[in-house]
Amino acid sequence: MATTDITISVENLAKGDEIVAYTVWNFDSGTRVVTGSWIVDSLRWKAANRLADVYTDGVLLMFRRGDQVTVRRSTAPEVQVKTTKQQPTKGQQFTRDMRHFLSIGTRTRRDRKGFDLHREIVEWVVTAAMQRGTLHPDQEAAFIPAFDAACAWIKDIKNGRGSWMVIEHINQLSPWQFCKFLGDMVDAGVNTSSAGAQYFAQMRTQLLTQAA
Repeated sequence: MATTDITISVENLAKGDEIVAYTVWNFDSGTRVVTGSWIVDSLRWKAANRLADVYTDGVLLMFRRGDQVTVRRSTAPEVQVKTTKQQPTKGQQFTRDMRHFLSIGTRTRRDRKGFDLHREIVEWVVTAAMQRGTLHPDQEAAFIPAFDAACAWIKDIKNGRGSWMVIEHINQLSPWQFCKFLGDMVDAGVNTSSAGAQYFAQMRTQLLTQAA
């Protein structure tokens, strides 16, 4: 248990408090601080509760209501709350690392210096999965989980087999949004072609609902 010194009014004294200082005044010396150590045993009020006799382990102390005394009290140690930093999901990690890898910002356009960044993003995912050792191991670990999502994009969106509404919506995504789109597919559990088709079908339903 830790201890701390606090200043309180005499009426707030409690049994077991250790008085370590109090102020007294008299005509000869004026105001002065008396220090020591007195353990409070009991407190008795008198004179219509204006005066207090404080019985301690060694001496009787007398105060007036409102007098300030410094006491040393035990305090419970502060509980250190451990905060655990939430780890990003695989999809969030992919989104973060791909944006950094290709220097993609919120204002980056899909066409950059003649390169289609949607296609560029997917090609790097495929490279990470199919040509191991080409990228840094950390990048491979982040990009490979998006391989099935990328394959679903190639089949249904790039090759035009999906709903025109879904294709149009995805084609309008900025590269920043496209990274998140693939990351969301990863976190949604898209790991097969059929799962990709189901994901796009649900997206079509959502788009129809929004358009209604």
